Amino acid sequence: MKKIPKKIVETGRRIKISAPDHFDEDFKADIQDSIDILTFENDYLKSYSKLRKTLAKKDLTVFDIPPLYFLIPIYAKSLAPSMHVYMLNDKSRNESFYKAISKCLKRSKSKRILDIGSGSGILSMMCSSLAADVESIVAVEVNEFVSDLCSLNLRENDLSKKIKLFNKKSHKLEKEIDFDNRFDLLVCEVIADNIISEGMINTINHAHRELLKENSEVIPKRSRLYGVLVEDYHLKDQSHFPDTVCGFSMKGMKSILNDQITYPDEYFVHSLQNTKFLSDSFEIFEFDFTKMIDPEGESRHDVNINISGEVHGILLYFELDVDDDITIKSLDETSCWIPKFIPLYGSRKADANSTVSLSCSYKSGLPWINIDWHDN
Repeated sequence: MKKIPKKIVETGRRIKISAPDHFDEDFKADIQDSIDILTFENDYLKSYSKLRKTLAKKDLTVFDIPPLYFLIPIYAKSLAPSMHVYMLNDKSRNESFYKAISKCLKRSKSKRILDIGSGSGILSMMCSSLAADVESIVAVEVNEFVSDLCSLNLRENDLSKKIKLFNKKSHKLEKEIDFDNRFDLLVCEVIADNIISEGMINTINHAHRELLKENSEVIPKRSRLYGVLVEDYHLKDQSHFPDTVCGFSMKGMKSILNDQITYPDEYFVHSLQNTKFLSDSFEIFEFDFTKMIDPEGESRHDVNINISGEVHGILLYFELDVDDDITIKSLDETSCWIPKFIPLYGSRKADANSTVSLSCSYKSGLPWINIDWHDN
């Protein structure tokens, strides 16, 4: 896509677009209304949705109209998660999925493939290149802007006709309208840093109920969530409200948010340089994506302390079995996924060879892992 000079006229706060001359006035007005939503309401999603629907009337996207190119980075910053950059640059992840898909298609000869949470479309395109005689590949992406980017990738790779892309939730796919028969291979990479926060449980369970054949193949196959007790004064300070800021008391806010919040915050851990691991890792939950997953789960752990220190919280990471032979870990330095830290409000000292007891739970539809600490 070539860079073309912007044709924009600024009048006060309003940005007026000089749309192509061959567009009729009503169509230009609808485009301008979309931009006004962005300008005056600062609502990126509403603005893009309206613009998208307007352009679709003429089978166009924002990527097809040079005078609108300047909008792409504006929408992208709000509507295209930066996670996609990390994922596409994660060589281990991408090669692992490619190998697993290749092995699966050689073994099972799957004919109907479903890709949920297609993002860039990379997994669908892998399937397309590895399955010459496949009957259908359906890709589903709920994010409108990301779906349009995926469509652009499919077009660039001459795969728009081979891969059928839907901008909707997989729950909204309709049999005999969107697809003819149930699928025999599911590729579904909606794995969050704690496995569940992108709705993986509901997505997998609905797919098994409504979209997949019995005994269908699923990639990835399973995942295990691990925890390790840590001492990290930086993470502790960043996850607790301070008593004072510049001499002003914050105790009123702190008393409410530290004592009455009923869910734990999960903080991304970008560096483990100052993290002291007090215990061995312990498995919290295992999720098997090849079958229905319990919508709720709980586990209790008595964790042995190896090194004396102050327990500030629990570090979460996971292992992902892309297939039975290929496993990737979110704790690896090159991983696109980032470990998470759940703080213990009111840290406690722990001596070597002592035990810290805690319970972990999850509930489908909630984006966090809940941690309850027990007094020994």
